[in-house]
Amino acid sequence: NLLPSAPERCTQVKTVVRPIGKSTSNVLEAVIHFRDQEAFEEGLRDWLRNGARPESGAVTEETIRRACPPFIGQASRREVQATSDDHRARDNIKAVLKQFISDENLRFVVQEVLILTDCLGSDQPWILCD
Repeated sequence: NLLPSAPERCTQVKTVVRPIGKSTSNVLEAVIHFRDQEAFEEGLRDWLRNGARPESGAVTEETIRRACPPFIGQASRREVQATSDDHRARDNIKAVLKQFISDENLRFVVQEVLILTDCLGSDQPWILCD
């Protein structure tokens, strides 16, 4: 329930859900890895070269260049840990993830979203590429 559901999801962000071991606290942590300037420019060029068909029609090269610079090359943003009984912290993580995953402008600056949890029941990561 952390990732936005269709149709508000974009299809540009790789999400990795990785187990962090077993505990009884149901730990959850999210890390957003941002692109550097070169990767950002490459992704934008590819988007423009492939027809630049934004879902809402409101995204242009100008809106993308206006929204993304504060995050380009920034160190990974690590959200606070939350436990199963800390609903406010989980809601905060969900809101931040939703902003970066579903915003049609900001998706160009996100390289990967990493979700760390002890709730998987497996030691193998799940890689979700939309």
